[in-house]
Amino acid sequence: MSQFDYLDRRRKAELNHADLAICPVERTRHEEQARAYAKIISVLRREEEEATSRHR
Repeated sequence: MSQFDYLDRRRKAELNHADLAICPVERTRHEEQARAYAKIISVLRREEEEATSRHR
């Protein structure tokens, strides 16, 4: 499993937890965690693309 797949699975799990959360505080916490995973994925993809473009 790639690093991106793992992080995306974690992001989706956090979104699912947010959907199920009754408490607004807990919902917000899960949404923030999902956003953090999305940012990490974005940065890693950008770094991978930059590394690939340098080797061409």
